[in-house]
Amino acid sequence: MPPPHPHSKPRRSNNSEPYSMHYATTTVVPQQTIDEITITFDVLRSLSPCNFLVFGLGQDSLMWASLNPRGTTLFLEETPE
Repeated sequence: MPPPHPHSKPRRSNNSEPYSMHYATTTVVPQQTIDEITITFDVLRSLSPCNFLVFGLGQDSLMWASLNPRGTTLFLEETPE
């Protein structure tokens, strides 16, 4: 797939399907509220693809990795396990 035109508006990608299916089929819920997630999602949607740094791995890591299609998402975790 060619890169998006530099002046085009970013679109939501089908890359969200893995996390959507995961959360639809499990009792695990994201660690943030929907309002908190929406703020980050809106910023990522306007800047994607971008470099996105997430502090800590958790129940919502799959979601964060999926919300930056064609960008680089890096997780920084201080706990070795």
